[in-house]
Amino acid sequence: MSVPADRNHPYRQKLYRVLEERVWLDEHIEELLPRYKAQWIAVYGREIIAAAGTPEEVIARCQEQGVELDLALIFNVPGEIHTPV
Repeated sequence: MSVPADRNHPYRQKLYRVLEERVWLDEHIEELLPRYKAQWIAVYGREIIAAAGTPEEVIARCQEQGVELDLALIFNVPGEIHTPV
């Protein structure tokens, strides 16, 4: 599926929203790492709305909250973040 060229297309708007969630996550990963290390999380509205050991559990928790899954960022927080040499 190709991305529509129209910036106001609903699909493209969803992509922008998920990208904003990713930018927020990148900016806050250092403070989130101790609490969510090695877990799957869901970011929605620039906050963590679910965390669990598997992506399926995170998706189920999002669905319980009525979150539109294609607008949530499902992400696996690494156990450690290494600094490049």
